[in-house]
Amino acid sequence: MPRASQREWRSRRSRRAAAIASDEPRRRAAEVSRAVQWLTGDAARRAELEDAIARLERGEGVEWVRQRDRRRRLARIPLAGGRACFAKHYLAGDRHSWRDAWKERLGLVAAQREWRTLARLRAAGVPVPAPLVHARLASGERMLVTEWIAGVPLAEALADAVRRPALLAAVGALVRALHEAGWVHRDLHRENILIAGGAPVLVDLQAARRSRSDAARLRDLGRLDHSLRRLLSRGDRVRLRASALGLARPLDAAGRAAVRAVGAASLARARAHANSRARRSLREGRRAQRFEFGGGRGLVSRAFDPAAVYAVLAAPAATVGFEVRPYRFAPRDLWRGSAARRAWAVAHALEASDLACVTPVAFLEWRRFAVALRSALVVADDCDARAPIAPDAEAAALLLARLDEAGFEARGLDAR
Repeated sequence: MPRASQREWRSRRSRRAAAIASDEPRRRAAEVSRAVQWLTGDAARRAELEDAIARLERGEGVEWVRQRDRRRRLARIPLAGGRACFAKHYLAGDRHSWRDAWKERLGLVAAQREWRTLARLRAAGVPVPAPLVHARLASGERMLVTEWIAGVPLAEALADAVRRPALLAAVGALVRALHEAGWVHRDLHRENILIAGGAPVLVDLQAARRSRSDAARLRDLGRLDHSLRRLLSRGDRVRLRASALGLARPLDAAGRAAVRAVGAASLARARAHANSRARRSLREGRRAQRFEFGGGRGLVSRAFDPAAVYAVLAAPAATVGFEVRPYRFAPRDLWRGSAARRAWAVAHALEASDLACVTPVAFLEWRRFAVALRSALVVADDCDARAPIAPDAEAAALLLARLDEAGFEARGLDAR
């Protein structure tokens, strides 16, 4: 082939390759458009957002906020120009397939509810992330994309003692604005409030509902107060309650009664949280895994190596750092559950209530015909049983008061 012809052929090939390369984003967007059903969103940014959804599905170039979850995956997706968006991928499952099918028909799926909530709260002037797109993937699963809030968690911002009073007033004003707009969050805790540019922003609104019920608002405030119990003094918690209720200081009799009502809602939330933790502790999950030994079955904490627990059960007398507590069958166990099972659940409930107790490691049940004939609880030996216990009536009274406040009945409590 003559040199001129070779140069012309190479030039045509280069132009063809450049044309293909320039058309690649449009071709990819067309493929994504066929795979993604655009339900509603910012049409001007459709190509950019569909490319972001495609990257999330491939798992390329995304920063996972939460990936291993039964219900949803959360990710930060970088965009051009240093921008980013936040994506919630709601996963399909067969655990509640009939319920999910009815929600789909009635327009009550979580992604759809949150999209509507975000749009309405933005229109009402409540600071929430801007919704960008609500789409259905080829698999039938839903995707919700919002703006990325470049902020810090509320707990981190509250560490600054100088800014804390102003920040608590701003958080209270945010909650008051939400309630005055006729909404309740229904999952209001410190992780769902971000501080961006010195101002609070409300996130994770999939459970939010329209309500002007005083009881629903108190439950919101009780959840928030309970989530901040370890971070704020009692005085700061009262200031936050008063700000969220729109009460002027000093408080009058009606204001004090309203603040005490929030405190009662916080205690109710604490008890519900402890009961929920106790129930969830009896299922395999993030905190525990299934465990078997010598014909017995139960759970072992993921914080401990199962091999170490095997060694404890095989030779309990020769093991240091753990204690095995065996229990025999009692007739009442038929409806209460085995003693080890109850002790395991109560230990997790006490932990959720900020009450110190022995660390549960594992529990086992030996069943026959669905009846637990014997059981065993393995705990970490955190205390020195040989150390003398100084009698302290005030400390004992405080412990009993905290147990009663958290909803626990102290039976068989002695100095051992």
